[in-house]
Amino acid sequence: EPMEPHTLRADRRYKQRDATELARVLTGWSVGRTENNGIEFEFREEVHDDNNKRLFGATLRGGGMNQGVAVIRGLADHKYTADFISYKLCRYLIRDEPSEALVEDVARVFRRTNGDLPKVYEAIIFSDDFLFRQNHRVKFKTPFEFTVSALRATGALMQNGDATHYMLGRMGQPTYRCVDPTGYYDQAEAWLDPGVLLHRWGFALSLANNDVKGLRVPDHLQANLSRSQLKIRLIQKLVPNEVDPQTREEIDAAFERGGAATAWGVVLGSPEFQQQ
Repeated sequence: EPMEPHTLRADRRYKQRDATELARVLTGWSVGRTENNGIEFEFREEVHDDNNKRLFGATLRGGGMNQGVAVIRGLADHKYTADFISYKLCRYLIRDEPSEALVEDVARVFRRTNGDLPKVYEAIIFSDDFLFRQNHRVKFKTPFEFTVSALRATGALMQNGDATHYMLGRMGQPTYRCVDPTGYYDQAEAWLDPGVLLHRWGFALSLANNDVKGLRVPDHLQANLSRSQLKIRLIQKLVPNEVDPQTREEIDAAFERGGAATAWGVVLGSPEFQQQ
């Protein structure tokens, strides 16, 4: 895991033996309890493998905790690590498939600054790619991003988060419960399952109608405005950019079915609101 999801990436010229040898290097790395019942790093020398290892074609003599520290620092400084982390940051901040030229530029900054992440972020945010029109609103919100943005957009007041946390689990992203060591995916393909999207739409309508236990949407959202005025207001508040004509039709239909609250729910569940 130190090599595949966090530094070199799976296809970057290391073999199964390297993974096995790295595991030997890290034997004895554990955790222990502090006097205040906290958790801290602990090196257990009695279960550490201090025999020679063969890692990435080089022989590592003996063992010890410092050997593991040196190997991890070597992984952190590796060119492939700069490439991989730069790619993941460009993917997260710009689009699911960032341009190779941008990733290369950002990786150079990563290597030049010894992994100074604020400098790396600057290289991405001030790049031409970040401002390109074709990269605008092309990322799809994760369930967590969708939920937080819905609460912010409506100004919902939270008294109890249990129901919201439950809905996050139904949407596929329970807090702190990701099974994979890589964390939750941030690409659209991981979240575009129709069955999971139903839970997003259900949450959006329930939130707008104050049917989520522990959440309360302020009354001013359903202000005494005409339909046309309220339609303009909710679009401007929730999706400041232009919405698709079909979404506008769905908003009108929602007013007919259930009034202003249902219209708010439809906009929260719209494709435009799902975009970052």
